[in-house]
Amino acid sequence: AKDERAVAAMAGLEDEEFMEGRLLERLHKSRERSVSLIKRKKEGVLSEQGKLACEVCGFDFEEVYGELGSGFAECHHLVPLAELRYGTRTKLSDLAIVCANCHRMVHKGRPMLSINELQTVMQR
Repeated sequence: AKDERAVAAMAGLEDEEFMEGRLLERLHKSRERSVSLIKRKKEGVLSEQGKLACEVCGFDFEEVYGELGSGFAECHHLVPLAELRYGTRTKLSDLAIVCANCHRMVHKGRPMLSINELQTVMQR
């Protein structure tokens, strides 16, 4: 009965329309990321482990997507960029290889979750 009500409620919503695409101009500051730092981290992990598997869930883009996923993963800064002052030096060990889903979940928590905390959440 509950599932039937949910399906009935959604039936009329699939064709509901919304305005999108308005052009906005925004001015904001953002922290610069080092492209070479990310590249070196990925190269080091690939050399050491032979793949770029997420440090939280183990997802490997190349294993799932083949050549399209080759060399693809995200790098997570263990110390949030927002907390870094200009001139702070980041080491390769200050980064973690993560998949896009785990990266979003790490940043969803307030305060931000650690890699270990997210692994614990996933084990529940």
